[in-house]
Amino acid sequence: MARESPDEAAFEMEMMDYGFHLFTDIGTGEDSVLYRSGPTGYRLAQVRPHPHLVGPVAVPLTVSDLPAPRMNVAGAKRRLNIAGLPFVFFADDTTGRGNVLCHRYDGH
Repeated sequence: MARESPDEAAFEMEMMDYGFHLFTDIGTGEDSVLYRSGPTGYRLAQVRPHPHLVGPVAVPLTVSDLPAPRMNVAGAKRRLNIAGLPFVFFADDTTGRGNVLCHRYDGH
């Protein structure tokens, strides 16, 4: 997983036309996911949130103060299917590392 700032993650996300970007925040050391929030902003979620340690950023950013739920892939798959979300960010219940489960472009 790349070590980046939220600004770098936003740039990469936009250049690759991703709906989210999983990375390790260089300022906090936390596994994090960045995704679009509203028409022009971004939202940052972290395995263990440190909103006060996220440095100044150029992109419009809000930071979740909720930790990522701990679960396994099967639990994340259930959550993805039940909630109808485009992706689920979670902390692996064995390793504690941040993971994302998403629907593929073909819907699977």
